[in-house]
Amino acid sequence: MARKIKVKLILELHEQGISMNEISNTRKISKHSVCTTVEKAKQKGLSYKDMKDMTDDAAYRLVFPERHAPDSIPCKRIPSNIVSIHTKLEPSILKNEIIFFIFIHLI
Repeated sequence: MARKIKVKLILELHEQGISMNEISNTRKISKHSVCTTVEKAKQKGLSYKDMKDMTDDAAYRLVFPERHAPDSIPCKRIPSNIVSIHTKLEPSILKNEIIFFIFIHLI
């Protein structure tokens, strides 16, 4: 599992005037992660002051909501009659993309 970016630390150091390259080198965080974090926060109008009292996880969710997976993802059970469903469908309509779509959404 990938480690979460230290959003609060990056923004705090950047707002203190430390360059993105220096943050990357001294904190062993990739330059891409540092730049992405600063840019995303800037786009959203966020600063370290806005998240100073938040947990690291909450700050990460605020800057990167698209990367946050819910704590629990409900898992759908694949029906035992999936083969019969497949064979009853009209062959001319049934394509690999449709099968793939159905399978992905049942998991």
